[in-house]
Amino acid sequence: MRNAAIPAGLLALAAASCLSTGVLVESEVRPDGSLLRRVVVTSEDDGEPAAPPAFLRPPAGGYLLLEDRPGRLAWSGSFAPGQPVPAPLDLHSDSLHRSAPVAVAVTTADWGLFRILGFRERFADVVGPDDIRTAIEEAADEFRLAADAALTRLLGPRYPETRLHAELVGRLRGLGRELGLQLWRSLVLEKVETDLLVARLVGVGRRFGLPVAADQVLAALEQGQGSPPWLELRRRLGDWAGERLAFVDPETEGAGRRPAWPDMAALLFDGAFLLALEQELQARHGGEEGLEQWLKETGDRIFGLFGGGAGDLEFTLRVRMPGDLLRSNGFLAEDGVTFVRFPADRIYPYGAGLECLSVVWDPLVLGALPGCRILPGNEAALRWTWLLGDGPESDPDPETVALLKECARARSWGPLERRLEAEPGLAERWRPIRAWLAGEKE
Repeated sequence: MRNAAIPAGLLALAAASCLSTGVLVESEVRPDGSLLRRVVVTSEDDGEPAAPPAFLRPPAGGYLLLEDRPGRLAWSGSFAPGQPVPAPLDLHSDSLHRSAPVAVAVTTADWGLFRILGFRERFADVVGPDDIRTAIEEAADEFRLAADAALTRLLGPRYPETRLHAELVGRLRGLGRELGLQLWRSLVLEKVETDLLVARLVGVGRRFGLPVAADQVLAALEQGQGSPPWLELRRRLGDWAGERLAFVDPETEGAGRRPAWPDMAALLFDGAFLLALEQELQARHGGEEGLEQWLKETGDRIFGLFGGGAGDLEFTLRVRMPGDLLRSNGFLAEDGVTFVRFPADRIYPYGAGLECLSVVWDPLVLGALPGCRILPGNEAALRWTWLLGDGPESDPDPETVALLKECARARSWGPLERRLEAEPGLAERWRPIRAWLAGEKE
């Protein structure tokens, strides 16, 4: 049962621990916004060609298979401007019956003097933060309810009348959930040291009234079972549970024979409780195999494909953009090319990918505007986007762009002047634009 919660993706790679896989996704954005794509997947096991992990598959459609031989798969696709771009590969979880989303988009914005083209590709796991939180909370609730049932089995029919039962089904619901979420954040996301992890978990426990201290727990962990710190921790938690065996309704205290409660430290820590807990979990899930299946599914819901470690699997995303690169979250290669490279576990749980913007200047418009002294470049493009909009990520004012292009076609500011005669209020809008185009200092 110990390994049942390991995610499916990790199990697939663990079976072939020497498997090394690289995924290269190459894209080329054309000036008109169309997109060319090529995907290459290479795999080797101990230096020999091998099949990629089972959860990594070619896409169902939209691409043409170019190569299919041991250790190497390749496919390509071509997409028109504005056409939806399908995911470049299928990262599929059989246990969760769904594939990881891969968002791909090409954007274009006409700023009159130039066009800004954007490219975005983002890989996600099959589970996201909300899915993970839900799975952790549901698992915590399941263990809490099974623990309550195990105590009923061990303590007898009057246990449901006690404060311990009332707190387990009520107030302590949040304890298990917070502990589970804190474990996930600390171990999986932040990978903190043991002392910080213990301090965080103890902080959660103390908010719910557990009589523990971080230094005591650390000493018990370091010195081991049977050590003085361990025995003291065992005693404190046993006393805490024993105090809560008081009846919720004092009037029922004398109703019938008062139970002789066992030593709670011995019951909780000497094996009886853990055995009863496992038996209750098996009963709730249809036996040992059902419990194993539930643990595995819960692990997949929490860790997805990549959260438990993805072996030697690496992604490289590379895109060639037209014009001049304005911004990228990746590295720069040759002119117009930017790329990122990351191990698969970087995708979990918030996603990873490549985003960039490029500028394609229109020399015809620049040459046609009377008195225009702007030299094409990224600084000039950035300033222009703030004159006509709210920066390069925004959309320009369409009326301003249309009027600017009308002036370029006429090779005259006449269309603008006639518009200003009809709408004098536009003068304030156009004054800094014309001054900047003429090269005047701001």
